[in-house]
Amino acid sequence: MKILPIINPYPIQQIYTDDQKVKDEYALKCGFRKKMPEIKKAISSLDFAFQMADAHGSFALSSALRMKLADTPDFLDYKLEMKSQDSHDIYTYRHTPKESNENSICVEIINLGTKIPFGQVVFHGGSFIGDAYPVVGGKYSLRKILSTTLDPQVASVHASYHPENQCLWVITIARTHGIPCYVLNIEDPELGDEYEIILADLTTATCTSLTKRKEQTVIELQFT
Repeated sequence: MKILPIINPYPIQQIYTDDQKVKDEYALKCGFRKKMPEIKKAISSLDFAFQMADAHGSFALSSALRMKLADTPDFLDYKLEMKSQDSHDIYTYRHTPKESNENSICVEIINLGTKIPFGQVVFHGGSFIGDAYPVVGGKYSLRKILSTTLDPQVASVHASYHPENQCLWVITIARTHGIPCYVLNIEDPELGDEYEIILADLTTATCTSLTKRKEQTVIELQFT
């Protein structure tokens, strides 16, 4: 099974065009602005996650990340792994998850997918296992599959659907030979492109840090 390359797009910076700068300088000069806007930056995946957990509706950095990914040759390798015409169970999981079968999806990913490499960071948004917060250093059993994304803004939005336990997972792949995965490359009119990667054959997660931010709790996990 092919192992994908590591994608590390950080640091990233908000796109700020010369035209926008001229407009903001004019507004400042005329008194319509009190100061020039702050240019948002993220130096790491964790830094980005913290900013999304403080304000998940902020799209400036997400747009910058997506543009940087589009210019990353290794990201093309991820997109080319898409085989949607063969992925009946994966398609069902993505569109009608309650009708999907976890074991069948896992088998399909192992047969059709590839491997996400050791050291890759991805994100997931939702409540934690059992709707409780993990303990740093604790080990937790995982379901066989999990939907993740390369864009923490997507994960943060999904976390917001769980108001009682909003957790943004920052996941580092810690299995030496990688973890089976399936990379989705779908421009869906309803779901859009969520930069989604479905992980399979999962066993254990170890919590390495937990940080409560303004809106959500950021949990760092290692998957083995």
